[in-house]
Amino acid sequence: MLSITVVYDNYSLESELTPRWGFACFLEVEVCGASHKLLFDTGGDGATLLRNMQKLGIDVRSVEAVVISHAHGDHTGGLNAVLKENPSVTVYSPSMLPVGGSTRLVVIEEQTRLFDDIYSTGALGSFIREQALVARTELGNVVVTGCAHPGIVDILKLVKKNFGAIYLVLGGFHMPKSGISHELKKLGVMKVAPCHCTGIAASKELEAAFGANFIRCGVGARVRV
Repeated sequence: MLSITVVYDNYSLESELTPRWGFACFLEVEVCGASHKLLFDTGGDGATLLRNMQKLGIDVRSVEAVVISHAHGDHTGGLNAVLKENPSVTVYSPSMLPVGGSTRLVVIEEQTRLFDDIYSTGALGSFIREQALVARTELGNVVVTGCAHPGIVDILKLVKKNFGAIYLVLGGFHMPKSGISHELKKLGVMKVAPCHCTGIAASKELEAAFGANFIRCGVGARVRV
């Protein structure tokens, strides 16, 4: 079982949750009786992140690992607040980050298995180094992206080549050009949940193309696979 809850985003699906520019989501994975809880990115500021998590019933101290997609402030801004509450957490990042204390920092370069059925694509791109998360499920692979600076289509092509069929893509798509829905369907993507930096035009195109398989995102969105 895989559960993804968006805890930081530009938009909010519930009035009591606070939207801000940036992205973070909480993942809970259960495989063969074992459970892993991860935070993918930390949004732009710690106060908003922790407040949203608390209102969603998520205890930051339960987080086993923090996976940082890339070192931009709208994805790392809440990291210090998380580490203050949970200093023993492990941080996986494609670049060096100041963590200090008892926090363990693992710099990801190559494709890496993080936990049962949870993988990093490895650091992709040349100018901005960014990793995406891949979760293997019975329905296919679920891909979580931060901003997709290396190109959402290129990321998904790599995932399909290395992991197989893609069931869902959730996260920022970095304002892709017109025709993105055709490219994703060509790759066999079943469902999309674009948020953060995807852009209004691309989101509308994806919603029109995917119909019932388009998942509206924002703070408070919960997806279970």
